Amino acid sequence: MNRRLIILFSMAFFFTILGCHSMDIGNDFNDSYVSSIQKNKTTKEQIRQNIGEPHSVSTTTGMETWTYQFTDAYAKSYQQASTFGLIREKPTNKLLIIIFSGDKVVDYNYTR
Repeated sequence: MNRRLIILFSMAFFFTILGCHSMDIGNDFNDSYVSSIQKNKTTKEQIRQNIGEPHSVSTTTGMETWTYQFTDAYAKSYQQASTFGLIREKPTNKLLIIIFSGDKVVDYNYTR
């Protein structure tokens, strides 16, 4: 009987911990600088100093694209179980795409 209780409580503990973990995609970045970006003026070095290293870099036809992406997605099973599904936290989603020609920003798009 005691062994069954230990196994039951161990499984409950394991699934509670499993439900509490977070899943981050990309690295969080300081998005307060985004409004300061100026097309044909802001340089790669200024972006790097203020926002950090991009999540990904790609190059096509002489243009370089830097992508900053962050998603903070919490597993909902623990939260829904503990609140009976009444409270649902929204994940943080940030996506910044910057296109450079040479060293200068030619276009960018930010969504949150």
